[in-house]
Parts: sequence; C-alpha cells; structure tokens
Amino acid sequence: MKGPLVAAGLALAVGVLAERAALNGEWNSRQVAVDAAVGVASVLAGLVAWIARPRSLVGPVLVAIGGLWFLGSFGYGHDMAAVDYVGFPLQGWHDVLLVALLLAVTPGGVREPAARVIVIGALAAQTVLALGRLLLRPPLDATTCFCVGNRITGITEPAAYDAVVRSAGLVEAGFAVAALVLLALRWRAAAPTARRTLAPLVGAGAVAAALTVYTRVTTKVLTTPTPSGDTLLEAMAVARIAIPVAIVFSLLRGRRARARVADVVISLDRGDTDAAMRRALADPRLQLLRWEDGAYRDGEGRAVPLPAPGEPLSATLLERDGTALGALVHDAALREEPELLDAVAAAGRLALHNERLLEDARASRRRIVESGDAERRQLERDLHDGAQQRLVALLLSLRTLERRTGEAGDVALADQLDALAAELSGALGEIRDLAHGIRPPVLEEEGLGPALLALAARVPVTVEADVRLSRRLEPAVETAGYFAAAEALANALKYAGAAHVRLTAGEDGAGLVISVRDDGRGGADPSHGSGLVGLGDRLEALGGSLTVESPAGGGTTVTARLPAHAG
Repeated sequence: MKGPLVAAGLALAVGVLAERAALNGEWNSRQVAVDAAVGVASVLAGLVAWIARPRSLVGPVLVAIGGLWFLGSFGYGHDMAAVDYVGFPLQGWHDVLLVALLLAVTPGGVREPAARVIVIGALAAQTVLALGRLLLRPPLDATTCFCVGNRITGITEPAAYDAVVRSAGLVEAGFAVAALVLLALRWRAAAPTARRTLAPLVGAGAVAAALTVYTRVTTKVLTTPTPSGDTLLEAMAVARIAIPVAIVFSLLRGRRARARVADVVISLDRGDTDAAMRRALADPRLQLLRWEDGAYRDGEGRAVPLPAPGEPLSATLLERDGTALGALVHDAALREEPELLDAVAAAGRLALHNERLLEDARASRRRIVESGDAERRQLERDLHDGAQQRLVALLLSLRTLERRTGEAGDVALADQLDALAAELSGALGEIRDLAHGIRPPVLEEEGLGPALLALAARVPVTVEADVRLSRRLEPAVETAGYFAAAEALANALKYAGAAHVRLTAGEDGAGLVISVRDDGRGGADPSHGSGLVGLGDRLEALGGSLTVESPAGGGTTVTARLPAHAG
C-alpha cells in the first residue's frame, strides 16, 4: 500500500508545480483546470488499479502516464529552461502510452504481431518527435527571435525541426489509425459476453485515437498548422480521462467477478454449482461436464463432445493428480480472462472431486450394508440347516424316549422327559423366530409387499395396511424397506402407546416410499436411540432417507424413501 501511495503522491506533487507554472505562463484558469483533470484522472485511476491488482503493471503504468502528462505541462510556463528541457520534449507521451496500454489490456494484448508493430512504431515515432523538440527546435524565448541557437545543439534554423515534426506526426497518426482499426476488430471478434466488458474500453479508445489523429494532422502535419481550440482541447481531455476510468472499471468488474467465484464455492453445499458458474463468468452457455464411463457427460448423463479449436465455445479440462474429473465448456473469449477462468475452473474441479468422494463413500457404505445382508442370510441358513435341524432331531428323540418310558411304566421319568421336550420346543421356537427376524422367508420368496402384510398381521394392535407394490425390487432395497417398517412398528408399540397404526407402501417417481403413522403420544426424538439412527444410516447408504415427524400429542409419522435401484 505504501509504494502506490508514494508514487501517486509524487506524481500529483509534480502536477501541482506544473499546473502552477502553466497558470503563471500562457494558460488561463479554465485551461489549467482541464489540463489538471487529465493528469489527476490518470494518477488516481492508476492508484486504484495498483491497489486492486498489485501484481499487475496497469496501475504503475497509469500513475507514470499521469506523471508524464504533468511534466508535459511545464511546456506552457515562462521558465524557458523547463520548457525546452522538460515540458516541450515530453508532450505527447501521455497519448502514445495510453493507446499502448489500451492495446495491452484488451483481448490479444501486445502479444499479437499487429499490436506489437503498432506499439513499437508509435513509441519510435514519439521518440523521434521528442528528440526533434529537444535537439532541433530553437528556444521558445520570444526575445531571441531564433537568433540564439538551440540550448544543446546550437541550431538556429527551424527547417530541420519542421521536417522531423511533420514526418513523425504523420507516422504517429498512421499508427493511431491502425490502433483504432485493431480495437474495432478485437471488439467485433469477441463473443457477446466479452463485448460487454470491452465496450467501455474500445469506445473510449476509439474516441481518443480519432481525436489524436485529428490533432496530429491539423497541428503538426498540415503545411499551415491549425491551433487547437478550447472545445477540441476539452474533448481531448474527456477522451483521455475516459480511458483510465474504463480500464479501472474493467479491473473492478474483474474483482466483482472474482467475488462471484466465492459464490461458486459456497454453492457446492447447495447443489447449484452450474448456475453459480454461469453467473460468475456471465456465460449462459457454460456447462460443467463429468467424466464418466470414458466420455464427458452432462447433468442428464448424455455424452457431450468437446468443442474443437476455433469454435465459439472452448473447453477447459478439469483434472486432479492426473485423473480426469470433467471439463468446463464456456465462451472461447473467456480465455482472455485467465485469472477468472482459472478460479472458476478450480471451483469446478473441487465440486467434481467432492462428488467423486461422496460417491465413493456411498459405494463403500452400500457395500457394507450389502455385506451385512449377505452375512444375515448366511446366518439364517446356518440356523435353519444346522442348529435348528439338530434341535428338531433331538426333540423327536426325546418324544420317542418319553413314549417308550411311559409304556415301560416309569411315569416320573416320562414326566421329566416331557418337561425337557417342552423346554426344547420353546428354544426351537425362539431360534425359528430369530431366523425369521433376520430375513423372513416370505420376504425372500414372495417379496416386500407380502412381507409387509404379514408383518402388519403379527402386530397386536390395529394396523391399517395399504401396500401397493406390484413388482420385486432389488434385495437390498426390499430388506431395508422391510426393516424400516418393522422398526417403526416396534417403536409405535414400545414407546408411543399407539392404538391404531397406518402402514402405507408404494412407489413414486423417485422410488420406494414406506410410511408408518401412529396415533400415539408423539414427541419422539429421532436423534435419541440407536434404532432410528442406525436405520437412517442404512437408508442413506443405499441413497435413501428417513424422516420423522412427531409433534407432542400428535402421533408419529416415520417415512422411509429408497431408490428403486440401490446405488
């Protein structure tokens, strides 16, 4: 911050001295005010640009241009040494450098061969003109009548000076016309999005270039130069002020655009990243493509070819650690704003990377759920085919032994065997219930619809069942849906004190929906208790969700949603 302020303060201090000299010399207060406005505008615009973009040369160059303008104003004072050595040779540099800066900040910059030729040619012509004023022109001291030679070379004949001034002025006018044409071509070639940004710069530059050509031709090229009137001088001042103001406007617009990049990052949590990117880049045609299954795909999953070079749209590839994530398709003109484009691309890269991480996490959780279901099915088979069958065989043996003992007349032993058989039968029933609770046979054999109806029939309260499922779903979805209904019904019995429960199940456009509503006391907190929490985690692992509505005294409604295809 200190450097820009010191430089701007120094330039303005020079301006105060120069304008004071001009006011005491050939100019009136109005002319001094107009002249000072040009320099002040350049310096202040440069200061703003310097602070806003400290790593850019635009701010320092604008401050220097304003300082050069003030140094040229010494040419209108009465101190002949200041006029001959400083003011007169440095006049004109402001316009040339301003046009060069204008070419540098518009699309293509000075990297284009045409722009490079224009800038180098205009600077060379201005250098020749400045040297001619310094070395060839006799002093402006009116008392010398050209009798005293130039302060440096001693030349008293103005013919050489006139020839140099006319030639250099003509060359400068030609390059100003070329700059005007190039600015127009750049504006025409730009896409509509970029034209809005370029319009103030190109408009101000066109007016300034046109007026520069006019003044160079009328005051330095014509055989009989025409002095510039106050109206023309004021028009030139307005154009000279408009260019730095337009440049700063463009820079501040870039800062606002970068602020919109922050909105892109914030949008990652809201799920509207694409829309935020379009706003940040002011590009309604922007698309964020995902790299999936060997192709770039849009939000609908359709494969989209990337634009070829030279087309109105361009593509920025998004990768992370060498892995393709997707691509950002945008207006090709945005290549001229690499900082903004890179920032938005980084946000897009982060969004796609987060999507990959989230999908990997979901896939991992889904595999855990499916693995748990497989283990439960295996446990059910082990209980049914192993322990349950052995207990059944043991029960049959006990009953046979009991019958034989009774026939032999040992009534006491027969009673003991009967009691053992009853205990064994109860244990067998508990194992059978456990096996059915792991995954009921009706769910495996007939599907979720019949399993839910059977579940509702076993509940010892009135259950109104409305089950509309006409097809089988994936095993993981059916299992999760069944246990969601079972957990909700169990909670209605254990905690809600419900007398009536309504169970509904069906499919909507998104997948399976199961709802259990009771007329109990309500006030349930789904964050307390492992049942609903674990159930919610299970549903989320399959891409589903669990919601609980339980106002105090208003009953409880548990709704489980699952996609028709898990994953």
